[in-house]
Amino acid sequence: MKNHHINCCYYPTRVVLLDDNQNFLQEMQLGLSLQHIESIIFQRCSEFLDYMKKYAVSTFVDLCMQVDAESDSDNCLINVDISKISEKNKDPKRFEEVTVVLIDYAMPEIDGISLLSQLKTDYPIKYILLTGEADEKIAVDAFNRGLIHAFVRKDTSNLAEVLTEKILNLQSKYFGDLSSLVLDRLTKAAGSHLACFKEPAYLEFLQNILTSKNITEYYLIDELGSFLLIDASGQRMYLVVRNDETMQYHHQLAVEYQDEKVVPQKVINALGKKEAVLFLGKAKKHNLVPPSDWEDKLYPAKVLHGKNNNYYALITE
Repeated sequence: MKNHHINCCYYPTRVVLLDDNQNFLQEMQLGLSLQHIESIIFQRCSEFLDYMKKYAVSTFVDLCMQVDAESDSDNCLINVDISKISEKNKDPKRFEEVTVVLIDYAMPEIDGISLLSQLKTDYPIKYILLTGEADEKIAVDAFNRGLIHAFVRKDTSNLAEVLTEKILNLQSKYFGDLSSLVLDRLTKAAGSHLACFKEPAYLEFLQNILTSKNITEYYLIDELGSFLLIDASGQRMYLVVRNDETMQYHHQLAVEYQDEKVVPQKVINALGKKEAVLFLGKAKKHNLVPPSDWEDKLYPAKVLHGKNNNYYALITE
């Protein structure tokens, strides 16, 4: 069984291309567009620098991680609200987020390494350097020093294919770095449930869902491993995941509401037998959806067997 890595969030983003050869730029841009990778091109270093210096973006981490205003600077408290991650899908500019910069080392005005050293960003943008044979040792040194994240010889026979693969991998790494900020914070928080992210069966299952459903965007919505998924056609669906503890909790809630005669017995039975999962949307408080309406919020549960069993339902909006 393969172990897969899943980020807290993913959506199509932008690649910046810098090269003084206009024909090469246009050819690369066309090739990337065929792989559904958006790009913006620059021939002049000054224009590239102006764009990057003005570049600003609000990442999904900015949405879900907030500094407690009452904490002092020496004991800074950071609160994480996973449910806010999916708010990023409402941002029409999210596809303009720069994740990878591809730059030619042999620029006429300044070499690529010196140019990159002028960039100061707060984002985990990934850099690929295009080199010639004579520049390869310089590229290796830059890679070892962490100045770039990959380099490719410009005379590589299958250049477009190699660059596409590296770009896709680095885009995933970009989201992985941001996700680590969230996951590390949650790991330190008491009562965090994200054990599913360490469960190989769950990770493989989720990766299969992303592939089979042609998912182009996904957003973590709770600490149990539930996701908002959006496919290439814009269809939205929810992968709702529950563990034993949460299934028991929902059953107990239904039993308590039964005393008020507002929850049908069939709801209690389905939850007690773990035949259905209760999904009230992204609402955190159960009283936002009246218990009398819970029957419409039950979805047939399937079991994902692993070290710890999980129950799930795939719900299409």
